[in-house]
Amino acid sequence: GRFYHGDLVMLGEMVWFHMGKMTGVSKLEQRWALGGWLGKTEESDEHLIGTLEGVETARTIRRRPKEEQFDIKWLNTLKDDRWKTRSLIP
Repeated sequence: GRFYHGDLVMLGEMVWFHMGKMTGVSKLEQRWALGGWLGKTEESDEHLIGTLEGVETARTIRRRPKEEQFDIKWLNTLKDDRWKTRSLIP
């Protein structure tokens, strides 16, 4: 095997993520957003970021200052029923 050399941060850490190329958006528009880091994809090695709108993918993230890296109140607002387990028995 090989050692992994990609960027990793702590699960749930608040990060700024780059929203990528957005068609029809001026270069002056904000392209960075705040979200909670959830992991990375295996296929494309993109970051998985939890936002208020759902889970986003991003190639680039920026860490926040140490005192701003975790925000429990903000993370508690992230609710996604897709992560809930369901019984297979009706």
